[in-house]
Amino acid sequence: MATIRVFGKEMRPEVELTRAGGKCGCIVRWDFERITTPVAATHSRNGSPRHKGQEGDTQGAPMEVEVDSGLVAYTEARYAGVPGPQSVLDDIRKDLDLRYGSTPRPEIDLSAYESAIAALKEG
Repeated sequence: MATIRVFGKEMRPEVELTRAGGKCGCIVRWDFERITTPVAATHSRNGSPRHKGQEGDTQGAPMEVEVDSGLVAYTEARYAGVPGPQSVLDDIRKDLDLRYGSTPRPEIDLSAYESAIAALKEG
């Protein structure tokens, strides 16, 4: 899993053609997940930390809220040459099966990846 900073809010299929030293390759990224950071919750008026506990009790530990860190984690595969769409879809499915098993997994639009890879092969 890699972590990158993203500047847009869109998490779309990522298929990138690479060329280095006369060699052609392809990078495919999927399973984008926003990373959140816990921060102390504050009162909206004076900026002082809110505390847990009963009303009026300021001795409890500060409450934390999760905020968007601006970072996204994702899975990446690198291919020599441009792979066939079915090969990429099989790799994505295998990865998701290994990591998530029978637990709920993120929805990934595999047809968008298939179209993107097919477009690379045509271009």
